[in-house]
Amino acid sequence: MKSQKNWNQAQKLYAEMLVKACRYTLIVSVVPLIIDIALLIMNNDKLFITSVISQAITFLLVHFVVCG
Repeated sequence: MKSQKNWNQAQKLYAEMLVKACRYTLIVSVVPLIIDIALLIMNNDKLFITSVISQAITFLLVHFVVCG
């Protein structure tokens, strides 16, 4: 019985952390998405690659801060 209770608590905690991580990722990704669209329209590949790399680093940091 205690094991089942712990399992249920762990699932709830995991779901809460996943929702938080998704919210933060969505909030952080809106501005870079707009920037990426603008860079693609302007055909500026160097800044686009820099933007993609910085987004990847940001998303990893958000993941480890929220879930870590």
